[in-house]
Amino acid sequence: MQTQEKFVSQAYLANLAETYIEKVELDAKYEPLILAFQSFPALKNQFENLLKEIFHPYRNTNLVLEELRLFLLNNIGYIYKGEFIVQFLHLIFDLLFEFYGEEKEINIKVSEITLSLLKKVLESGIELIKLR
Repeated sequence: MQTQEKFVSQAYLANLAETYIEKVELDAKYEPLILAFQSFPALKNQFENLLKEIFHPYRNTNLVLEELRLFLLNNIGYIYKGEFIVQFLHLIFDLLFEFYGEEKEINIKVSEITLSLLKKVLESGIELIKLR
């Protein structure tokens, strides 16, 4: 039986060291998003970590947006009836719009997430009048 040596890229290790951030600062205006999942500790922790990924200075935007999309579409149902839903949606849409820029593929991804989330909200029965 032949054993294959495990290759460890020195460039990869150097990149990890250079992009290491001890503490990622969240934009304070988005902290209320975490409160929406207060009753669900595992989701709250998962969402808080996702926000840290979003605000990491060396983020992978495509990966972060896909993770955000999956999290929102899978878990927004837990907070429909909560007191934070309107504020949550305002802040989520604000956060998504922060990704808009000159990169066409990112703009398309953000638009898809926004429309998918709106569809999910409408299907839940939340009246859009509440979102004004």
